[in-house]
Formats: sequence, C-alpha cells, structure tokens
Amino acid sequence: MHKINAHDEMVVSANFDLSGSLLVTAGFDGLVKLWDVNSGSLVRSFLGSTATADYKIPVCFAKWSPNGKYILVGSFDGTWKLLNSDTGKPSKVYTGHTFNDYCVFASFSLTSGKYIISGSADNNVYVWDLNSRLLLEKLEGHTDVVVAVSAHPYNDIIASGSLDKTVRLWKVPAEESIYDDGDES
Repeated sequence: MHKINAHDEMVVSANFDLSGSLLVTAGFDGLVKLWDVNSGSLVRSFLGSTATADYKIPVCFAKWSPNGKYILVGSFDGTWKLLNSDTGKPSKVYTGHTFNDYCVFASFSLTSGKYIISGSADNNVYVWDLNSRLLLEKLEGHTDVVVAVSAHPYNDIIASGSLDKTVRLWKVPAEESIYDDGDES
C-alpha cells in the first residue's frame, strides 16, 4: 500500500489502533509518530521522552491503549509513559523495571483492562496498576532479559519471552489474583 520513510533512525515498533485506521511507530530518533493508514501521511509526531538539545532518547516501544486514547511508550530513559494520543503529553509514568541495550515490550491486561505488564533487563516481568501506577507484581524466573510479554485476552495468564530462550506462562491463583476485583471499567 505505502512505503513510509518514517524515522531518521531505526524503527523498532509499529502498532495499529483498534479501528485499523491509525498506526503508531517508535524509533531510535526519540520520536513517536502517528500515521494515517489509508494515505500513509503523518498525522502527528511527538517526543517519546525528555530530550536535550543535541540528544533524543531512543524510543523502544509504542502501543495503543485498549480505549485508543493513549499510547504506551517505553524508552531508554527507563520509563513507561502513557501518552495522550492527541497531545503527546504523559498522563502516567511507570518505573521500577530496567532497560539496557535491548528494547523490552509491554502489554495491557485485557482481562480487566487495568494493568500494564512489562519485560525488564533485570530478568523479571513487572505488573503495574494502570491508574495508581503502583507496582503490584515482580515475577521472577527468567535468567536473562525479558524482551516480550503478552496478556491472555480472557484469563489471568501472562506470557513472557526472554533472551534465556524460554517462554514462561504465569497464572495468578484466583484467590490472590491482582486482576479479579469485579470491576469491569
């Protein structure tokens, strides 16, 4: 359909919104860009992280929130930011995990839509409450950087992939579940 010359440096993430009409990309040039899928044209662009005059912090990951109003962005400043998709301004910042030379990815919990799950360079999986930003879980078990995570769409299961060449499935027992609070908002 289109060839988009999207970023001045390596593009490391691309994600469609739920309608399929917008694409968000992230690059090592420090930018997050929104594209119109049908025309291939740039809709808007913003910094993924704080920058200095001569250095933009590389952005490793960008993903639309389930409601399409925000974009979750990870960068080498060691944070996950929930950016307003209209303004690019951060509404929430999540910390505790680590980045290093690898891009690590994150996911939204789809069982209740209220949690952010992330890989980390310290070999763990992190789970934050979306609204309070409180770190709820640090799942230990991998022996190398956790670069990939995914949340099951219907059950309280997390999948994580690591440079240790393993995939782990994590199940939180129902009586201890951080996901099951009965609120479907």
